[in-house]
Amino acid sequence: SVLGELGTGVFELAPAGVAGEDVVAPITEVAWMRKLAEAIGRPVTFALLQVDSAPELWRELLDESAAAAAEGVPLIPQVAGRPTGLLSGLETTFCFLDPVPAYQALAGRCTVEKVAYLRSDEGRAAIVGWEPDEATAAQLAHAAERTYLLGDPPDYEPGPEATLAAVAAASGRSVVEVALDAMLAEGGRGLLYLPILNYSDGHSESTREMLLHPAAVLGLADGGAHVGTICDASMPTWMLTHWVRDRTRGERLPLEL
Repeated sequence: SVLGELGTGVFELAPAGVAGEDVVAPITEVAWMRKLAEAIGRPVTFALLQVDSAPELWRELLDESAAAAAEGVPLIPQVAGRPTGLLSGLETTFCFLDPVPAYQALAGRCTVEKVAYLRSDEGRAAIVGWEPDEATAAQLAHAAERTYLLGDPPDYEPGPEATLAAVAAASGRSVVEVALDAMLAEGGRGLLYLPILNYSDGHSESTREMLLHPAAVLGLADGGAHVGTICDASMPTWMLTHWVRDRTRGERLPLEL
């Protein structure tokens, strides 16, 4: 009510279920956010992302937002210009090798020490020769189908050939060995990429639709809170280099957008 009384400001939030943990909540959230925007007469903006548990839900949420806007209610979804993903490396918070006991034993060591051990015959054998239990093996196999080589320059719209599973199959290596080699690149600063939002289809066509939807605005360039795991501060640059100039897996976007 304060925003309404002052006649200024924007109410912003990440609604319940935004990451796919609850596929029923987002519809309810949009309903009360619409009521809030109508009551205070100020814009209410919220995070809207494609989630694997309900990959088409975003369409319904955008339609509801557009219906509100058509009636003069300022309910505005913020959409991301690329997938939200976890970065995996020897220096990041999350690492694909975290389940491996020999890698766990390196906790607290600096990158130089990690690289020296992992490049040694002893270290490589300890990592690559690890035999996970059945449940862990299944989890790693699933993760390998969704984890990509990030590349340099980073590719945030990678094709299926860049997954750990595909690279392992093509090269005759295990997914653990592929992950190890990738992260040892560049002096131990190589990265893997696990998209967790906005990449349910293995491409960015849904993201393109969101960006072009009249009810949505571009946002969500997270650059600080999770910097050891997710860093999207380069989103503005990505919009220009990928969507306007370099994209090859579909139509690009006009600079004027």
